[in-house]
Amino acid sequence: MKIPVSPEIARIEWQRQGYWSTYPAGHLSSDSGAALKQSGAVFNYRQPPTGSIAEEMTDYFLNGTPDAKRAAMPASEGYRAKKEHIFEYIASRSSGPGRIRVISDGTQAARMDVSPTGSSGWSFPTNGITGHWPGVTTRASPTLRSK
Repeated sequence: MKIPVSPEIARIEWQRQGYWSTYPAGHLSSDSGAALKQSGAVFNYRQPPTGSIAEEMTDYFLNGTPDAKRAAMPASEGYRAKKEHIFEYIASRSSGPGRIRVISDGTQAARMDVSPTGSSGWSFPTNGITGHWPGVTTRASPTLRSK
């Protein structure tokens, strides 16, 4: 299921069951955390990262270029990364009212799809199988709550 959301949605928070018992602080796959859509972190090609990978706003491999301007992404890595086995996933504005909250029993996954123009969609892929497998039609129904 994919839900279009306002471009003003600029922050996500999550609680999930990770694959491992512990993760380094700020890790993309941590059991709980938050990520901003725009972190401002730009890493240089073939240089050691200067901050958290979750904050990175460039993807040289995905964009196929060593040019930082052409490798720019519309959202941070942490904001775009899929979170599997979620218990709670919240997408909100950076300030003011308005948020979307998904509550799950840990069988759902969620991620923010951000187009190059910055518009967002909220995806809930099936958690049992990763990837795009032909013939898989079973989808669990998440509980949506809006404030």
